[in-house]
Amino acid sequence: MLALSYKSKQYLWALLKVATLAFVFWFIFKRLSKIDFYTFEHFKNRTLFDLQESKWFLISCLVLSVLNWLLEITKWQQLVKNISQISFKKATRESLAGSTLTFITPAKIGEYGIKAGYYKKSYRSKIIIANIIGNGVQLLVTILFGVIASCYFLYFLDFTEINRIIRVTFITGLLLLLLLYLFRKNNIFKTEISLAVTINQTKKMTRSRQINVIILSVLRYLSFSLCFYLLLWLFGGNISFTDAIAPIFAMYFFSSLLPSFFIIDVALKGGIAIYLLSFYDVAPIPVMCTALAMWLLNFAFPAIIGSYFVMTFKPQTSV
Repeated sequence: MLALSYKSKQYLWALLKVATLAFVFWFIFKRLSKIDFYTFEHFKNRTLFDLQESKWFLISCLVLSVLNWLLEITKWQQLVKNISQISFKKATRESLAGSTLTFITPAKIGEYGIKAGYYKKSYRSKIIIANIIGNGVQLLVTILFGVIASCYFLYFLDFTEINRIIRVTFITGLLLLLLLYLFRKNNIFKTEISLAVTINQTKKMTRSRQINVIILSVLRYLSFSLCFYLLLWLFGGNISFTDAIAPIFAMYFFSSLLPSFFIIDVALKGGIAIYLLSFYDVAPIPVMCTALAMWLLNFAFPAIIGSYFVMTFKPQTSV
């Protein structure tokens, strides 16, 4: 088999990075181009030129989006602290680069790969596990709040709707179990990572650091949930905060159960939110505008910023 020279590998790596970034920007452009005239006019009239107080809600949404990423970056610092003492700047570079590659890979595989690439080969398995722990804790927080909210939400639905949701959830659960079985049988992720190793690395974290990761995950969850409601209000969603919180939490819960590529996350969450908020007579257009705005603020813009770190990324070659 013909081996590639070092220079060829460098060119191939550069081509891969450019192709990745081109795809990310192309997708963002295609998503933005699908906004119709009515949607734009609805956004313009509702947020920027109608209500004076709207600008403070918009500023609050921007602040919450920045806070969301600051919490995620701080959490990443905590997760790798027992592996490597990294600065906030380095944690920012790794987190934003990971967000960019998440766009084109299922199950955040790209995020795991590029974060591990910033470290020596002997550390990479531990870095991947640290990322698994961080995402796992965030998922558990989503499930905890989501289950409570879903129970509260289902309490007010009629029996027919409850049966429909239960059937969808049951089918989704079966599909997830099938996917997990196929992943395990075919050994898709060929690493030295196992549940026992992950639990062992979690135990090596100090109690205070474990608590910090949980608190940061909860705060991050609350920040983007509140941001979703504020944007929904800006786009004309006629619903009170107390009524909105249960369907919003339930939306994040159900969307976390569905296997999805990150690039269609906005459509997935938007569809679920439209269904859940329809019980409160919230029109679909404000909901889809909210889902798109959340995607732009919390995923697309950070991915664009992270593209710089992807372009300048140089994997560690030392052992």
